[in-house]
Amino acid sequence: MTDLPFGRGGSLLQNLIVRGIYETKISAIKCVKELDAGQIYVKESLFLYGNVKEIYLRAFVKIEELILKRHYL
Repeated sequence: MTDLPFGRGGSLLQNLIVRGIYETKISAIKCVKELDAGQIYVKESLFLYGNVKEIYLRAFVKIEELILKRHYL
């Protein structure tokens, strides 16, 4: 839930909001042993306005769209 490589690590949503960042990206990356170290396949915009439930629902929709498109494979 960040515009990798910026913002790598844990507690992404909370860290972005604390920093005053309300526009970010959902990044589809290759899973590797190191955290957030895999190849970045594609990014989609995500707005962080609203409550946590609203933000996560928007994120889930974006992730589902990326999975269904599979244009990054």
